[in-house]
Amino acid sequence: MLFATRRAARCAGQLVALLAVTAMLGGTLAVSAVLAERFVDDGTARLVAHADPADRSIVVDAPADSHARRAVDTAVARSFRGTAVTVVRTLQATATADTVIGSVLLLTDDGIADHAVLLAGAWPSDDAEIAVAAPAAARSGIAVGDALTVGGTRVVVTGVWQATDAAATAWAGVPAVASGRQGGAVGPFVAEESLVTRTGARARWTVSAADRVTAADISGYRAGIVRLQAALDDIEGLGGRITGGWDATLTRAASAAAVARGMLGVPLALVVAVGLLALGVLGHAGGRRRAGDILVLRARGVSRTAVVTETAGIAGAVVLAAAVSASGAALAVGADLGAALGIPGIVAVVAAVLVTTVMAAGSLATPRPRGDVGRRALAGIAGALALTVVLAVVAVAQLLTSGLLRDAQADAAAAAAPALTLIAAALASALLAGPCAMITERAVSRGRSLSPTLALRRVARQSAVVVAGVLSLSLAAGGLAFALSATARTAAIVEADVRHAVGADVRAVYDRSPIVDAGHPAVSAAAVPGIHAAAAFVSPATAGDVPATLVGLAAPRLGAGADVSASELGPALPLALDGAVDLTVAAAMAQAGGWPGGMLTVSAWLVDRDGAARTQEVGVARVDGKPHRLRADVPAGLSLAAVEVSAASAPGTVGVQVAVRGISTPLSLTVDPPSGRARGLTVTGLTEEAPVVVTRSLAERLALTPGASVSVGLGTLAQPLAGRVVAVRDWLPGIGTVPGVAVDLDVLVARALQAGGSVPAAGELWADTTDIPVAAAVLRAVAEQPVRVLTADAVGTAAVIGPVLGLAAAGAGVVAVLALVAFAAVTVGVVGARRDEAVPLRAFGFTAARMRVTAVLELGGAGAFAVVCGVAAGLAVAVWLGPALTAAAAVGGVS
Repeated sequence: MLFATRRAARCAGQLVALLAVTAMLGGTLAVSAVLAERFVDDGTARLVAHADPADRSIVVDAPADSHARRAVDTAVARSFRGTAVTVVRTLQATATADTVIGSVLLLTDDGIADHAVLLAGAWPSDDAEIAVAAPAAARSGIAVGDALTVGGTRVVVTGVWQATDAAATAWAGVPAVASGRQGGAVGPFVAEESLVTRTGARARWTVSAADRVTAADISGYRAGIVRLQAALDDIEGLGGRITGGWDATLTRAASAAAVARGMLGVPLALVVAVGLLALGVLGHAGGRRRAGDILVLRARGVSRTAVVTETAGIAGAVVLAAAVSASGAALAVGADLGAALGIPGIVAVVAAVLVTTVMAAGSLATPRPRGDVGRRALAGIAGALALTVVLAVVAVAQLLTSGLLRDAQADAAAAAAPALTLIAAALASALLAGPCAMITERAVSRGRSLSPTLALRRVARQSAVVVAGVLSLSLAAGGLAFALSATARTAAIVEADVRHAVGADVRAVYDRSPIVDAGHPAVSAAAVPGIHAAAAFVSPATAGDVPATLVGLAAPRLGAGADVSASELGPALPLALDGAVDLTVAAAMAQAGGWPGGMLTVSAWLVDRDGAARTQEVGVARVDGKPHRLRADVPAGLSLAAVEVSAASAPGTVGVQVAVRGISTPLSLTVDPPSGRARGLTVTGLTEEAPVVVTRSLAERLALTPGASVSVGLGTLAQPLAGRVVAVRDWLPGIGTVPGVAVDLDVLVARALQAGGSVPAAGELWADTTDIPVAAAVLRAVAEQPVRVLTADAVGTAAVIGPVLGLAAAGAGVVAVLALVAFAAVTVGVVGARRDEAVPLRAFGFTAARMRVTAVLELGGAGAFAVVCGVAAGLAVAVWLGPALTAAAAVGGVS
């Protein structure tokens, strides 16, 4: 034992390096596994928690009878067995009331106290009592003690309550909780079940996760949703339906987790490859260091088995210490005992076998006269390259054809494609280094200096530095290049691209009519004072023959987002008003005979500062050829876009002259019996083609350039919008990088009015703010229809992928460290081998300084070749496979 220890001490440097590399390898894998799981779980929980309530729950709507209740309760319980869910059952009904508020929204919720709080009074205790939500009380003026007749029943208001969190899943699809009004009814009013059921109630079961959702929970919840849908379909006569975007959110979270793991798999695979290479190099160096002592032992009759046993003992002691260090690192970051011991233990066993084999072989091998690599080793590298290429081709085909995900889980073969391709490139670099050095040596051999020629000749002879040194540095450089490029691209997708697709800090999408009529005006930012918001129109469209997204925004906001001058986008100027529309209307029949008692209805088409449209009746005028003055007050800040006259029952053509205060020339309109209406524009500056901005992805598909014409079809327009491209941008606000068209909302509305058909209604409000929760609450408070409040966190994947990208970058850094260790070990071995060539070189006039220069050129040249090849391979793989690897990280949920 004493002599074995002394022999081991001769290679103490290599053993210390072996310990460090093994500990780094085991610790990196163990810590990465622990942190990756934690980052993915925490990110999944944040992703789901930040989603809109309608996107983190499902709602089952069914009749309110006892049979339906038993059937749905049973279906929900069986479908989500084994998962933690919260189920809130409510009854909702709309009933008439004998007050000026008209209809009221009634609500029964046995667990109301869990997600609401009383502000005054008490909860109802019988069917003669109700409690009103605070927003509804503020709208209607109802207070505790007031008496109402609801659905024929006399009731008394006993309390005023407020939702603990209006954005909780319990209130998904109930905007009145925040705004006090829903579908034309004021409410909700909490009442006893007997009162609600008498007014034609429907039952709602809102199902959501009871605890934070981790990546491991996703499959259970998704399977539960599928089972529930199937169970409801099997219930005869139920008439129920499921709504909600919970499954889409869970799918997005699962995809993000798979992308994160796939991104992390590349550097970890390279860590394993370079780590094993470094262990092999260090083990071989230690074996050569012990070769002299082993030669003496063999001469004294010591068997090979004894030598291998002694080597195994040394390697076992080293890797055991390394495993302890790696386990300590894993425990320090919070790993459980199984992970802390399992991964370092596996690494230790593999390292012990590898080091024992290589060190024993190096100790027992006959020293070569030169440090060249034999043909057998080169054949082994070529075989490894062939095998790696085959595996890489299969993996790349899987990634490019089927993508990274399979059933929202990372496909192992597809995830391995980048790492296998990089390893193949590194093996090819190691094989090509010799031939490349030979060609270069012939080019420089005509020079006067022998140092470059000798250095290149050593590399051309396939010296050890070529195989181990080039391989390790090429892998490290390729891994770093790939990690930096792919990480930057992924970060852009999960952060910048999501912000561009959302279009604002907070984006509220209201479920309302896509066209404007008397009862459905467009949403207006004037309804949300106190925050910087703008109305927007977003709709699917067709540009040429390409499906696209159309966004209508006010020219200043669109210009700022698209980096285009507002004057290029918004030449349309509606007539500014001072709080009233003042018209003088003269109408007469075009044919003789007149229209005794005939009347025209005159309406004004108004737009706000963003271009959000509404229509308002100004008055009626007789069809008698005489001028009639009509005046109507309008909200401040509105402008006049058009005047519309209608006479549905006119016996013939009606000629109308409309004098508008503020316009010198009257509008001449003709009302024909088939349509029964006519419009006159009060917008100036309209051009033949509407100025539009398109995304680069659309421009490339249609070969569009600035100045080109494009036809945009929109379902709400009577005829396609003729557009002229004023700019092509990589992304547009509210659209992102997908095919899309953006236009000034004033221009879009004016074109629709001019075409004579329906007018698109802005259905979204975009807010810029530093206080997202406050802005979201304000946008919910004006919702009378279901609303989705979108933010970058609500629809993106950065919460899951972002932290793992940092871990992947750290993994690439570990690859670089391990590669440097391997290259340093190779350097030490090469320098030792070159000492045997010192005597003949001195005979050729080589001084010690020139020999050092030659060694530096040999090592530096090989290293530079490896780095260049590795970086080129890494960038090429990132450009080639990166988009397929990160495709699943794209935005979801923006519409």
